[in-house]
Amino acid sequence: MIFYFHIVKKYWFLFVFIILTNNCFSQQPAYFKFGEEQFEGVSIYDVIQDNEQNYIFATDQGVFFHDGYSYHLIESDDMKSLSVFNFVKDKFGTIYCHNLNQQVFTIINGEIKLFFDIPTPSPDISLRIDHNNRLIVSSEIVYILNNKGQIIHSSESISSNYLNQPFELKNNDFFIESVASSSYIALSNDTFSQGQLNIKEYSIHPEHELQTSVFFRLKNNTYSIELKSKTLYKFNEQTFERTYLKTLDWTPLSSSLRYYVIEDELWVAGNTSGLKIYDSELNSLFDSDRLFSDYFISDIYKDHEGNILLSTFDKGILVITNSKIRDIIPEFKNHTITKIVNGADSELYFGTSEGAILSYSNKGIQELYSNGSKGIDKIYKWPNTSRLFFDNSGLVYFDLITKKSKKILNSSFKDIAQISDNTFILALNTGAVYLSFEGDKYSIIPIPELKERTYVTSFEANSKCIYIVAASGTKVIHEDGTISSLKIKGEIVYASHVLSEGDHTYLSSRKHGFITLKNGVIQKIVEPKHNNDNLFITKFQICKNRVFANTQKGLIVMDFNGNVLNYLNKSKGVSVNRIIDFTITDKDLWISHARGVQRLELSALYKNNYVPLSFLASFEVNGENTTLINHLKFKSNQRKFKFTISVKTIKNRDNIRYHYKLEGNDDNWTTNDYFNNEITYNSLAPGRYTFLYRSENNGVFEPTKKYSFSIASPIYLKWWFSLLIILFVSIVIALIARHQILKQRKRANQLNELNASKLTAIQSQMNPHFIFNSLNSIQDLVLKGDINNSYTFITKFSNLVRRTLNYSDKDFIEFDQEIKLLEIYLSLEKLRFKEDLEYSIDFSGVEDILIPPMLIQPFIENALVHGLLHKEGPKNLTVRFILDTELTCEIIDNGIGREKSKEIKLRQRGSHESFSINAIKKRFEILEVHFGGSLGFEYIDLIDCGQIRGTKVILKIPFKNKF
Repeated sequence: MIFYFHIVKKYWFLFVFIILTNNCFSQQPAYFKFGEEQFEGVSIYDVIQDNEQNYIFATDQGVFFHDGYSYHLIESDDMKSLSVFNFVKDKFGTIYCHNLNQQVFTIINGEIKLFFDIPTPSPDISLRIDHNNRLIVSSEIVYILNNKGQIIHSSESISSNYLNQPFELKNNDFFIESVASSSYIALSNDTFSQGQLNIKEYSIHPEHELQTSVFFRLKNNTYSIELKSKTLYKFNEQTFERTYLKTLDWTPLSSSLRYYVIEDELWVAGNTSGLKIYDSELNSLFDSDRLFSDYFISDIYKDHEGNILLSTFDKGILVITNSKIRDIIPEFKNHTITKIVNGADSELYFGTSEGAILSYSNKGIQELYSNGSKGIDKIYKWPNTSRLFFDNSGLVYFDLITKKSKKILNSSFKDIAQISDNTFILALNTGAVYLSFEGDKYSIIPIPELKERTYVTSFEANSKCIYIVAASGTKVIHEDGTISSLKIKGEIVYASHVLSEGDHTYLSSRKHGFITLKNGVIQKIVEPKHNNDNLFITKFQICKNRVFANTQKGLIVMDFNGNVLNYLNKSKGVSVNRIIDFTITDKDLWISHARGVQRLELSALYKNNYVPLSFLASFEVNGENTTLINHLKFKSNQRKFKFTISVKTIKNRDNIRYHYKLEGNDDNWTTNDYFNNEITYNSLAPGRYTFLYRSENNGVFEPTKKYSFSIASPIYLKWWFSLLIILFVSIVIALIARHQILKQRKRANQLNELNASKLTAIQSQMNPHFIFNSLNSIQDLVLKGDINNSYTFITKFSNLVRRTLNYSDKDFIEFDQEIKLLEIYLSLEKLRFKEDLEYSIDFSGVEDILIPPMLIQPFIENALVHGLLHKEGPKNLTVRFILDTELTCEIIDNGIGREKSKEIKLRQRGSHESFSINAIKKRFEILEVHFGGSLGFEYIDLIDCGQIRGTKVILKIPFKNKF
């Protein structure tokens, strides 16, 4: 509950200059800072939480929304000014506020919208929610609004004065005091009435004039306080009479005070720095005139965790997790404490960075020694004596009774352990020594084997083993005087702290963790962890079977198995994580840190009952927010998922961890810290999934929560689609196979036809007429006795036969081989034609190609048999090859022509079987299919003066390049 009052204008904090008062020595509640960086240079006016426990801050730079992880500014285009005040929330979670421009706004789901424009100007505005969940706006007139911002009732007919803040009575009526008169307005059953305050309330102080008051309730009692005089009254809600109680002991610089009821306590803040706290009987809880005197407190709010948030101007928010836990002890505020030692009779000893030794007891703080030349690194209180040892550029012996000191060693004193009533072992920067006392006399015996820098030592009483940490590692001095090095798997152990308790000794090592020893032998090794990080223990103490340890993460409590039971941080009232030193008394933990010295009750530190409650704050699919409906089915292309887990907490952020696993994708649990709360899966396969998650607070787990969903298989993975694909592929394969079979058949037929055409070509070259004529011609040469020519022609004939047979099974032969075959054939034919036949073969420019064999010769034979054989006189035959994009062969004869040849053929039917034109034509068709292009042949009659003088055959022949 918050009350804003002032005499002239309520919003004093818009114009006030923050005045810092003198520091006072009184303990205040422990606190830590929150939002200090976000709100640096920002004045915070008000704080509230919505139903989702998000924080909303009203500031001079606008309204900020904080979900526990990030901040963002929320505003509306209708806002005439960004600063708003007076947060109130109805039972449905709608938050109302207003600015100084007579505008009332709602905040729902992190969005701010204009709700109502106040018709009448007023220097002051107050907001309240009545028991019917309606908004009451109080200015000079009181308005009752429905949830649509419409006026359903007002006090316009009976009030026009500046009204105080409405106070809700126990019967749900409202009492509203008029500021400028002794009247009031009462609101009951939506009816406004006006009355006068009873003057009897001033009978004790009749000289007092009527002043503006604030009303509040503590432990079912109702009170009012006059803002100017700070006079406290008990208020009767039935008669509206006030009975004088007392005047509060507050001496502010002005009359403006703000009152907040927190946990049945009255918290009072003014327009200067600091605040005061009164208990339910309205007695001051603290001796100090003001608490938090270094801060200007602008608002006080208790959140869902029980944290008390103190808003400030320029310095963020101070968070009090437990008002019963006290902050630093003021008496130590001017000292930097480096060492704390527990003495007898509840007395403690402190070393400072200035080289002083302080004692602290129920008598307060006392300076024992102030002559130090350096900071105190070590203090030791000799039990059951009045003697104190500490380091001041050497070992100093100090008598607590006589207050006299004496330096007994110049070596730097690091640690000490008592091994008998009057004998100690010392760890020095120059080595280890025994120190023995007889009365005031002492003797020092060095340990020859340990003439090196030593740091820490301890004595195990049962085994008489002495442990000492030296520069070369941890040593064990056994009862018989032998010295051994402590090793783990052959590796030397370097310890940071050693402590003997009963018949065991405990050792902390940065590399090897926490080690338990007995009789110089390692019994157990554990590695303490916090949030999956190894903890490095620099100092520890044992209390009630618990280990209090100072680590790089702060102060922890763990068991002897290394399990962290508690993390002594903000949640326990320790305002700074990095601890300088600590010690434990019977009931208290004393710690020193950068802010000072704190004393914490051990019983409060052992409690760890906070069970974190997590929830899915958002769920994104393919980068878009999705409604959280369990067992939701997603499309096959929705494969990127992001889960955002949230726990609404301020004080436990350092302790919270998230554990999660996606069943169907993950086999093991994964753990994240508090701020690493976004879990992304970039490409999930189709299937069913269950996202399991839970939060942990230092070993305290909430029940596991889950969210199930599924991703549909793409169409190509559906069973029916697979069946269709199989059928389709089968049909395609069948069609392709059929096509290939038909193609193979066609190709086989073409090859058969090609081979048949080749055979025809061979037959044409080797027909009986040609063979008979060739042999007759050779016979004539023999009969004539022309042995040389007959031998030559026999050789050519055999060569022709051999080449013809060799080329018959080849698809392509070299062009030169074809020319050679044609030359042999024509030379044999010339023998038959005697001297009448003249021929030439022109193939200049044609080389390095391959052509089909026996394709040209049949046409030459046609020219000889049908064109030149029946011609009288000289017979000429020309074969010409032309190579361009295709190979052209021209066969030109000066024979009788095609028409006369047909006539002769008809007269001599059956006398000569000429080359089959159909066979060669078929062969060209097959070649054209295989090689493309315009292959084939054509006949052209050569005409001169209207007479046929011969025939030209033009062949288009396929070819291949050799290279």
